[in-house]
Amino acid sequence: MNWDRSQFKFDTNPALKRFERWMTDRGYRAASIDDYLKAVGLYLRTLETITPSIEDAKEYHSNMAASNLARATVNIRRAALIAFYKSQGLELELPYLKPNNQIPYFFDENDVAAILNSCTNFKHYVMLNLIFHCMLRVSDLCNLEDGDIDLRTLALRIRDGKGGKSAPLPIPPNAFFIFLLL
Repeated sequence: MNWDRSQFKFDTNPALKRFERWMTDRGYRAASIDDYLKAVGLYLRTLETITPSIEDAKEYHSNMAASNLARATVNIRRAALIAFYKSQGLELELPYLKPNNQIPYFFDENDVAAILNSCTNFKHYVMLNLIFHCMLRVSDLCNLEDGDIDLRTLALRIRDGKGGKSAPLPIPPNAFFIFLLL
C-alpha cells in the first residue's frame, strides 16, 4: 500500500465549490449539501477528473449497485450524481434501487436494559435514555438545547428534524425520571 500523500493531490475543490453554491442557491438543506458533496467528491476522486461524462456516471452507478453497498447508500449517491449533472445543465437518468423489504430489527426490553446497564458515564446514560424513551434520532439528540425541554408539559421541542421539520415531542411519563437526574 502506498501511504504517500502525493497520491491525493487531485483537487476536486473547484468543482465541489460550484456544486455547493448551486445547491445552496436552490435551497437544499445543509445536511443534504454535506451528503451530496461527500458523494460527489468520492465520485470525482475515484475517476480523477472534475469533468466526468454521463457514461462515467452510469458505469459508476452500475458498479455501486453491484457492490456490497446498502441500497439506501447507492440511492443517496445516485441522487447526488443526478444533482451534480443537473448543476452542469445535463440530464442524467439512473435507476432507483428498490429498498429491500426486510423487517428491521428492533431492540427488545432486554436489549435496551443491557445497553443502559453497560453505561459507566452518566452523560451517556442520560443520552441513551432519551434516545430510547423518546424515540429520538441521533441528530435530534445532538440538536437539543436546554430551552427545548419543557418539564411542565413533559415535551421536547425537536428542531430541524427529519425533512427539516420542527415539532413538539411528548416525553413518556416513565422517562420523566431522566430529567430529575439532570
